[in-house]
Amino acid sequence: CDLGGAPTNLAELTIPKAGLVVGVVYEVTLTSTRNAEALFNASLVFPASSPSSFSNPSSSSVSFAVVEGAKNIPVYITVCDPSKVGTIFQCESSMPFPRLSADRPLVLQAAVDPSWERTLRPVVVWESLGEVDSELLTPGPQIRTSTTAPLLIFAAGLLTPGHTLRLRVTITDSAGSSGYAELSAPVNVPPLGGSLEIIPPSGLALFTVFQLETHGWTSDAESLPLTYSFATVDPDIPSIRSQLATTLNQAVVTELPPGDASDAMRLGIHLTVSDVWGSSTVRRETALVAASTDDTSVLHAMLTSRLSAALSEGDDAALSKILSAFGPLLNSVQGACSGVTSVTGASAACRSLLTERKAIRANLLTVQMALLRRSVATESSLEQAGVILKGLTQKPLEMDAGGVRAAAAAAAQALSSAKSSGLRPAAFPTTLAVTMNQLLQAVSAGAGSPSSRRLLAAGITPLDSEARDLTR
Repeated sequence: CDLGGAPTNLAELTIPKAGLVVGVVYEVTLTSTRNAEALFNASLVFPASSPSSFSNPSSSSVSFAVVEGAKNIPVYITVCDPSKVGTIFQCESSMPFPRLSADRPLVLQAAVDPSWERTLRPVVVWESLGEVDSELLTPGPQIRTSTTAPLLIFAAGLLTPGHTLRLRVTITDSAGSSGYAELSAPVNVPPLGGSLEIIPPSGLALFTVFQLETHGWTSDAESLPLTYSFATVDPDIPSIRSQLATTLNQAVVTELPPGDASDAMRLGIHLTVSDVWGSSTVRRETALVAASTDDTSVLHAMLTSRLSAALSEGDDAALSKILSAFGPLLNSVQGACSGVTSVTGASAACRSLLTERKAIRANLLTVQMALLRRSVATESSLEQAGVILKGLTQKPLEMDAGGVRAAAAAAAQALSSAKSSGLRPAAFPTTLAVTMNQLLQAVSAGAGSPSSRRLLAAGITPLDSEARDLTR
């Protein structure tokens, strides 16, 4: 039988499985012929008297028999949503992966097709293919799981944009049967270039209308459209951000909270530009945003007006923005209580002001608790809830027992929503830990506290060691 057909310059022959029959012995013959015309070295001259044997063909043969072998285990790889790792929804469905993103963790799960019934004590081995990824699976902090476990997790930033990731996983069972699956996918290049501009560069908190513009971004057609996410940066913990808008538009018009009083009222503006594959690029700029007044009563009147409008219109998005902005604004406007760290020795004007400000914070925290109870939880809404709680509990002297209870109930509601939805917002444990610490300071300052039994009944549980210590 003819397996090759026409002459070829390839030194490797693949015989298709369909062309082989069990029980038949095959003999494969390779014939090679030298051809002087194929030599492109001009210094070589072959005279007409060259020996005729130069072009004689040379042959070699090999024989083999085809026998029945063990069936291959049907193995497949699932590219999982990294945000669902550790939840009941882990690897529940496969993410599309025409391209991978280097900006987020890569989670792969190897599994055997359910139709295969003999996978006893399977041995799993992951390996990288190709020169670019030859060191990819070297043990280190960037590989979050064992390379002999079904679940393989790469930390964000490990993959190289512009390269193609090639991996193979092999599963062998106790009976000696094995099978493998391979993954080959390009790693996407994130959006390039681009800048962020703030117009005007300075203004007053919740008064000046700012326009945040971005332009000059480059990306290939398959990565479009780009998404632009604008946020403010927390002055205390830069990794915490309060979302202003996520949009397909390259400009947003918005009011801004006040900047950092300890840094000449500078406010960091954070822009994340993402493509459809999840690859992103960040730009940061700074605006100067001062408080429009130092009078708490004026702030209270502004707050009451805006809250009434948002509540009457049922605009929860506007309500969340109000809650996000008024915490930092209250923290920066101290009036007669500026510099006061203890009620003891405080002036009568400050004591009176503290009463008003406690009522404001308790009211805002109650509104936040109600907003959490009626809203559908998302990662961004829970991140924002943590930012709001951190801002509204930041001044221990301005928290009374009602405010502490409302904050504890809001935190419990946020935790419950995160658990029931299988969500794990990245910054939420940090903002929750800070909030609990601030509540403990408020209790120490004399605000009073709900009993530990009430806290446990409300479902407050530690998310990490820091939160556990602070909660205790």
